[in-house]
Amino acid sequence: MHFQDKIIDFLEELRQKKQDKMQNKTLTEQLLSLFKNLRVKSAKEVAEIETQQKTFWFVQSECVLMIHIDLRNKAYTFYNKNPTDQNLARLREAWASLQKSKRKTK
Repeated sequence: MHFQDKIIDFLEELRQKKQDKMQNKTLTEQLLSLFKNLRVKSAKEVAEIETQQKTFWFVQSECVLMIHIDLRNKAYTFYNKNPTDQNLARLREAWASLQKSKRKTK
């Protein structure tokens, strides 16, 4: 459920619960307090991110892989700026090198 959906549900609930007996000022303060609590709670639920642990083989050779990834990214950026056959060959070479190092580490 998205944050916006939670807010809409909350407001719909309030509209359905008619509280005529309470004074307007008290009702408004109470509604604002309830809304603030819901907003904070809903934001926390929606914003939670599960962290995944890196696999063992990646942790063992993270430095080497990061170097190859960086080289591949630079070759890709350079090829996008200057799309020539020579730059394409460099990009393919960098990508192949990354794949080889990945296979070695697994």
